[in-house]
Amino acid sequence: MINISESMAIAFQSYRTGQVSHAELICHQILQQQANCVEALHLLGVIAHQVGNLKQAVFYYQRMVAIKPDHAEAYYSLGVTMGQIGQLEEAIAYYQQAIAFKPEYTDAHYNLGYALQQQGNLSAAIAHYQQAIALDPSDAEAHGNLAYAPSTAGPDRGSHCSLPASHYPQTGCARNLLQPGRYL
Repeated sequence: MINISESMAIAFQSYRTGQVSHAELICHQILQQQANCVEALHLLGVIAHQVGNLKQAVFYYQRMVAIKPDHAEAYYSLGVTMGQIGQLEEAIAYYQQAIAFKPEYTDAHYNLGYALQQQGNLSAAIAHYQQAIALDPSDAEAHGNLAYAPSTAGPDRGSHCSLPASHYPQTGCARNLLQPGRYL
């Protein structure tokens, strides 16, 4: 019988030092002993995400939610993954769930703002960028996206720019500087 806490510490250390296969093996061993180990499922989800197996990542994150329905990080991870596979509506719903369980989740507010901006819901996007900044005033990406959110509003987007259009030759504005959502 393995000690779950010690094994997870080794798995995280292995992952951090680039021994991803070893971390994955340890997590699977843990799950054989304790099928509901949220930490092992999360690390397996992160690993699957990292290697591009997004369906498998979703599977692990959904198992986490089934075990611990108030796990904000699981909802956030699902939001990131769904956004990357182009399921924007689902990503938005997952970010909203993450925020419902952890209102101070800066990255969830930022990513929700980004997803809403991609969807064209600028007023909601701006509100979430502002919340991310309220939670972390040094969040440069949120400041940047907040500054450029109005520039994506329509055909006159150049009129909202803080710099001359010549600084942005491809679009006439800073739209091309929009920082994408954050990842895991």
